[in-house]
Amino acid sequence: MAETVGEHPESMSPDLDSATIAAQLGSLATALDEFNRNSGSQVEMSLLLQRVCEQVVDAIADADMAGISLLRDGRVVTVAYTDEAIREIDIENFQAIDGDYFGVAGTRKVVKARLGEAAARWPSVADNLDQAGMRSFLSAPLAVDEALAGTLNIYGRGDHGFSELDAVVLLVYTTAIEGLLRSARSVELARNEVSGLTRAMKSRAVIEQAKGIVMALRGVSADQAFEILVAQSQQEHIKLAEVARRIVESVTTNPE
Repeated sequence: MAETVGEHPESMSPDLDSATIAAQLGSLATALDEFNRNSGSQVEMSLLLQRVCEQVVDAIADADMAGISLLRDGRVVTVAYTDEAIREIDIENFQAIDGDYFGVAGTRKVVKARLGEAAARWPSVADNLDQAGMRSFLSAPLAVDEALAGTLNIYGRGDHGFSELDAVVLLVYTTAIEGLLRSARSVELARNEVSGLTRAMKSRAVIEQAKGIVMALRGVSADQAFEILVAQSQQEHIKLAEVARRIVESVTTNPE
């Protein structure tokens, strides 16, 4: 049956030799070093996530494809992948499996399964895996904040189901990715806030200009001019800033 692997697995499969473990840990160390060097850079996040997928396939011997899917505004979007076939598999994977174990707050579970095991629990996922020629998958949750979550998934053509070490390596990758995504998320929110403040300041400036025009044309006070603008906004069902913009433009384009 499909297995879930916790944050700290108690044992490793005895068939894992020291050379395999050393190779995977070496690849992991290289990847983490790259993440660290790029965390404060201006490298596009999409390029970093794409690189993560490529590194995962290189680091895990039985992995043939990898993809990262994020849940944005209620929609699942595959943002990075090593093979076009992953786009459909990842979306179905996320939608089918998410309700089973990703929704448990605070868990750090990785799910691994062979095709036959997936067919019994997630038939739609198994169908997509079969069509793509994949016989095993390994999925780890990504938790950034309440508005952004996702999965890092790897797929293999062999019927091996992946090992406990593979699960641990994937979990470390997701932890590193979460740090990158949180940084990117913070930058995005900051940019949006600055953009919003800039728009608000521009709107305020236009409204003040319109108030001055109304005061001059109608001989009213500043408060009365503002009330006139608000009344027009309500009557025409348009934003106050748009009313102000029209008034300012009408004067500047027709100065006489």
